[in-house]
Amino acid sequence: MHVLESYALSSGAKISKPDVLEKFFPSVLDNYITLETDKRSQSKDYGYWQEVVNILVPILNKHKIKIAQIGEQESRVLDKVYNTVGQTTYNQRAYLINRSMLHVGPDTVSTDFASHFGKKIVGVFSNCLPSHFK
Repeated sequence: MHVLESYALSSGAKISKPDVLEKFFPSVLDNYITLETDKRSQSKDYGYWQEVVNILVPILNKHKIKIAQIGEQESRVLDKVYNTVGQTTYNQRAYLINRSMLHVGPDTVSTDFASHFGKKIVGVFSNCLPSHFK
């Protein structure tokens, strides 16, 4: 059973599409993807994000696409990215994600925002089954 169905069943609430309030965040990027790293939970702390960036940057540069790193202050900051780590609220992250071409990251609220906005997602799931949350 999907986690949302479980909540609805136990609370009596109806499932509907949520409203996501976006707040402007100044960015110099036009064509970009968002990437989030998460160190708050050991199960979501994927240790190879810099290697992923190192592989993607030459390919993305050919298409004039940049990587905007988003996330909490505790997140591991990566090289070769436009860094907004610890500088945005959730609503500003929603703004950046909605204007991105793709979102990459673990199963966090940012991935939920990307799903809400119909973005393509490369989700790295940890100890949660994707079928329960997609």
